[in-house]
Amino acid sequence: MLPSSQDLTFFLEMAKTLNISRSSERSGVTQSALSQSLKRLEKNIGVPLFIRTKTGLKLTKAGSKFLKKSHLILDTWENLRNDVIRDSKVLRGRYTLGMHEAVALYSLSSFLPQLMTLYPELEFSFIHEPSRILTEKVISFNLDFALVVNPIKHPDLIIKDICVDFFTLWVSPHINKKNKELPLIYTPDLIQAQTIKNGLEKSQFQFKRSILSSSIEVVKKCTLEKVGVGILPTRIAGLDLPKGEALKIYDQKAPKFKDKICLVYRYETQNIPAIKTLSYTLKKLLKPL
Repeated sequence: MLPSSQDLTFFLEMAKTLNISRSSERSGVTQSALSQSLKRLEKNIGVPLFIRTKTGLKLTKAGSKFLKKSHLILDTWENLRNDVIRDSKVLRGRYTLGMHEAVALYSLSSFLPQLMTLYPELEFSFIHEPSRILTEKVISFNLDFALVVNPIKHPDLIIKDICVDFFTLWVSPHINKKNKELPLIYTPDLIQAQTIKNGLEKSQFQFKRSILSSSIEVVKKCTLEKVGVGILPTRIAGLDLPKGEALKIYDQKAPKFKDKICLVYRYETQNIPAIKTLSYTLKKLLKPL
């Protein structure tokens, strides 16, 4: 068992004065408190550190050796303590941030360059999984925070709204006429795409064929190449495309699915600088549609 920093401090004071009464005055505690502290320390170490004499205290051989090393222990403790305090006040260190790959595609470029430039000691580990899994990892302390889509309320979480997005039907700008022979391209694992697809069956927008892909980037690529009509989020559909080549909405009356993108983190971490800074930066830099 490690000795407390207070017991070490009292030991150093007693080793300096070799007098419990004087050490008591200098430390601002009672002689009884110093004696109890010394007993705890000697019990912890397993050997006597002082010999009690009529004139005061005398270090034992073990006490003299311990004196040489105790300064190092206290210095290490103080350095660690100061480092932790500095981490709590300054944005530094490594944080794990979760987000779906689709969210990462349009969000990282908005805030990451600025954060990494402003905070040279900041590092990130990104985890890319579905929002449901990321939320569970935040709850179970396996992620510091996550940028998730449509999070479900949980008593352990703080949920900060960051921005919105909309899924709908998109098509290549080079397709000028609606063609029912074009296949519908979408990611079946996304509830947004599945909801829109189910809604299409009861609407005027019906497709005879479909192409399924687990990658939203593949859906976008196929849509750009005029393969078919893609179900895509607006922020992905317009990402990194020059004017004239950007995808266009298939029809303004086509079904839409609204997403809320939120930063989620545990209540216990709300005062961590990284949480505050990331929340503010995301809200500021992720522009509304």
